Amino acid sequence: MIKAERQKKVDAIEPAYVQLGERLRWLRHEARLSGKQLGERIGVHQPSVNSWERALGRVKVVDLVRIADAYGIEPAKFFTLLLSDLRIQDCGATEEVRAKRKAEYQKRAKRAAGAVRKKKRKKKGA
Repeated sequence: MIKAERQKKVDAIEPAYVQLGERLRWLRHEARLSGKQLGERIGVHQPSVNSWERALGRVKVVDLVRIADAYGIEPAKFFTLLLSDLRIQDCGATEEVRAKRKAEYQKRAKRAAGAVRKKKRKKKGA
């Protein structure tokens, strides 16, 4: 019974949402982000990102704008990107955004390295 209900939901999904979800997933993979990382950047949980990509949830326009910001792309260009076969690099993320993203990644890497060193010191001391 539950399986039949689930199948009805899947059958009721509009092709446009499926196409949008596939495109969102493709762009996320192109940006080399996990669902969790994208969710953290836009302020939603990973299951929300997952449901959008599988067309089980409806993505809000405000979330699409946040995704565009996470990729460093103007929202108008991002919507064009969603509807075309262009790649993220073709939409010209600004140098300022790229530099900000790079600094953010370096900061995370330093924090992660510090946590690993701290953990090793604890093991030695124990």
